[in-house]
Amino acid sequence: MYGLERKKVIHPEMVWEEIFYLMGQLMEERDFNKSMVILNDLGSIVAGGDKGFFWYWDRENHEYWAVTSTVPKRMTIPEGKGIVGDVINREHGRIVNDPYSDEKFFSEWGRQTGYEIHSLLCVPVFDTKGTVIGAYEVLNKLGHVSAFVPTDEKHLQVAANFTGKAMEAHLLHEEELRRDALTKLLNRRGLQLVFDRLVADQYKDFRACTLIMGDIDQFHKINECYGYQAGDSILLHVARILQSKVDINDIVCRYHDDEFVIILVGCDLEQGVKVAERLRDAVEFKSCTYDNQEIHITMSLGVVALDRQAEMTSNLTRVEKKMREAMASGKNCVKN
Repeated sequence: MYGLERKKVIHPEMVWEEIFYLMGQLMEERDFNKSMVILNDLGSIVAGGDKGFFWYWDRENHEYWAVTSTVPKRMTIPEGKGIVGDVINREHGRIVNDPYSDEKFFSEWGRQTGYEIHSLLCVPVFDTKGTVIGAYEVLNKLGHVSAFVPTDEKHLQVAANFTGKAMEAHLLHEEELRRDALTKLLNRRGLQLVFDRLVADQYKDFRACTLIMGDIDQFHKINECYGYQAGDSILLHVARILQSKVDINDIVCRYHDDEFVIILVGCDLEQGVKVAERLRDAVEFKSCTYDNQEIHITMSLGVVALDRQAEMTSNLTRVEKKMREAMASGKNCVKN
């Protein structure tokens, strides 16, 4: 259980002071998760509730997630589930003062947190283009009246409008931080975030995953011979090949310089070796054209079964060892 604590009612004269204080904090804060915690407090104060949550719609991983200052890990709701999912799908706010009688209510969340919900208010959050990016949810109306009213929804929607604009900037910045500037693939930071999700409880039902690490053979000599712009073209060329040869749910990352890491989701080691051979063959078969020159390239790849019980660094150490074996065995081969 997360142990969410209840808060006290804020005196009416202090409400606006708290709101402006939190808005000021939000404008100065650069950390994405800390910004979401500030938004939680802002939503609960605006609507007069006990708990507020900004649920971010993670389209890539088909879930909604929120963070709090008291919970050590992200809280998640499967995409389309709960009042949050209903509000996001309909793009319209809802007041639910008897949640356990509502068929859309995701009661599992209450059981996981140990937090009893009596009433809730939820509105969609849009970015500046009118696209839904999440939902603002406030739980348990405080004060003498324990039910939310339409005025509360209007107040929360105003906060949601401000939230959408603030979070859009944060999301763009966060996306830049986890992407490689050249290839637009995930970088090390992005890879770690993906791994953290794969080992989370809601993914335990996936079959075995496979980890691949590949190195472009003689890449530094290619740079010396053709120039660094040619090297950039080769990196982009290889990135496109790798992305085109794996499934949509698989993860391709530019790990370091000319090294790439791939996570094959729902793929055992035997299948993973076959995929790695397919990738090696595709890179060798398709030369890179730069400045009217055909540059022939190959890759050495290592393959291991992903161990969800171990840290990401441990998994990477194992697969790098296999990749080094491939490089030492004449290159342009796969080792597992």
